[in-house]
Amino acid sequence: MSIEAVKAILIELGVEEEHLAPNRHVRADLALDSTETTELELELRRRFNAVIDLWDRKDYTIEEIAQRIAGGTDRAAPPLDLAGGVEPAMQTGEACR
Repeated sequence: MSIEAVKAILIELGVEEEHLAPNRHVRADLALDSTETTELELELRRRFNAVIDLWDRKDYTIEEIAQRIAGGTDRAAPPLDLAGGVEPAMQTGEACR
């Protein structure tokens, strides 16, 4: 996993490439909105099976995200099935009551 792979996702989300230095913080420097931050989390999980809480107190740099994925420290979650729909409990609304 390279920094370039993280940058590629950010570019897909609409961040201009000239703003993507390795030491840039995702929230403070790149000013991702809540939708973009969530989309980044989902893409990291989908592509690399990595769960990184970007809503944590820690504002990760691009380099730190790449290092966490490369180190395999965030690969504890099962693969995300974006095409599989919602959990059965959510289909009936029971989880919301």
